[in-house]
Amino acid sequence: MESVLVGSIVKGTLLLLVAFGLTTLLREASAAVRHAVWSAALIGVIVIPLVSVVVPWRMGVLPAGWGSSGFDGAAISPPSDLSRPTPTPTTSTWGTADFGSTDVGSSPRPDEPVLSPETIEPQGTPGVTGLVSRIASDPWRLALVAWLSIAGLILARILFGMVWMWRLARRAEPLSGPAWLLPLGRVTERLGLRTAVRVVRSDAAAMPVTCGILRPAVVLPEESEEWTEERREAVLLHELAHVRRGDLATHLIAWVACSLYWFHPLAWIAARRLRHESERACDDLVLGAGTRASEYASHLLDIVRSAGRGSAPAAAVPMAQKSSFEGRLLAILEPGVARQALTGRKKIAVATGLALVVLPLAAMAPAGSGLATIRGPFVSDATRDNPVDAIALDP
Repeated sequence: MESVLVGSIVKGTLLLLVAFGLTTLLREASAAVRHAVWSAALIGVIVIPLVSVVVPWRMGVLPAGWGSSGFDGAAISPPSDLSRPTPTPTTSTWGTADFGSTDVGSSPRPDEPVLSPETIEPQGTPGVTGLVSRIASDPWRLALVAWLSIAGLILARILFGMVWMWRLARRAEPLSGPAWLLPLGRVTERLGLRTAVRVVRSDAAAMPVTCGILRPAVVLPEESEEWTEERREAVLLHELAHVRRGDLATHLIAWVACSLYWFHPLAWIAARRLRHESERACDDLVLGAGTRASEYASHLLDIVRSAGRGSAPAAAVPMAQKSSFEGRLLAILEPGVARQALTGRKKIAVATGLALVVLPLAAMAPAGSGLATIRGPFVSDATRDNPVDAIALDP
């Protein structure tokens, strides 16, 4: 188990470092391109442990001796019995060779442990006390329990947020008047959106948010009734841009990656960068649809001021947050910024790059040392127990 945990941490760290370096080189590119890089990296850290098990080859590039349990084709240490001297054949009273046999009453050999009542484990299923003591005595088991517990709490928080937003959107008031249906129709046509999106209003929403992966909905605050037609259209453009780009799914992937790598600061930084780039990419779509930059920045500023310290659950995508608002305003008002959306060819290029990075990382295994390297994902129990057979398997 320790080889699985250590391997996932090291390989995930390398992948995140590659994403950090690549997004730094792409700082002049559009936000949609950088968002695609972060999405690919966070998907990669999730699938690397799974791909490591099924990948049909191994590359011995990691330090030898790491992961001695045999996972990922790791180096398998020979059993301690090989270091024992070969017993000298002795002739028994019957005249046959006796290799180290002893009589019942003879004393144990020096290299054999002496069993006492304290060292013999009791038979039967251990109780709760025995299970707790066994986990506490093994650092790896203790780390596994801690990892699963915290990851489960984060996933439960995400699930609770999804259920809360679903109930909120279900109980909210649908906006079906011409004041909203007309701009909704224009925005849907300008974005080329084919997915049906519900637009509702609720007093529980502090700012516009988008929720629902399968059945998306835009939840607006109560004050949206007083908005001008230009602000309504700008807000709908931004929120429906999230639906068109699939940001709800990528945000969920980022939260799952953070729950699995909750101890890793790079995972949290990558998820935060992904959310920031998704907001900027939607801003670029709004500006590309014909909205003036100064007018759109004014709408965002008023919405952030009215929202105050309000926030949205992890399962929702709010329109604006104070933590990243200043950078978004500068990007909106700065002329000459690349605002191209991600085309189909670029999506294929990003997916291909993800595969070219994830597959070699998943194939990484400890370098062989001497007789104990077994290459290949499947090793039989007999080979593990007999290192002499392992020599024949290593070309």
